[in-house]
Amino acid sequence: MEEFNNVIRTAEFEDLKTTGLKYTWSNMRSGSAALSKKLDRALGNWEWFKAFGDSYAHTYNQGISDHAPISVQLMHLIQSVGRPFKFLNYWANHPDFLNIVRHVWS
Repeated sequence: MEEFNNVIRTAEFEDLKTTGLKYTWSNMRSGSAALSKKLDRALGNWEWFKAFGDSYAHTYNQGISDHAPISVQLMHLIQSVGRPFKFLNYWANHPDFLNIVRHVWS
């Protein structure tokens, strides 16, 4: 579990805002034997929050499972603008590299 938590910290994941049920797991018992915990989460990092800042997680009733289902509601969708630019280092070795860059940027 410690290794998993280290990955979460390293990736800088944080919980999404959550609506619905507070707990995501139950031992399915009642009375004094009942036990509930928040075991399941929806996580995002800074890139997620930048792209989907208004998104949130919703936890539903458990039904027949001892875990509650969680859905992520996306409030802002990324607009696709084509493929991202990729620079390959070997391009800089081309004899006309600087001339091409000057021409394109002018």
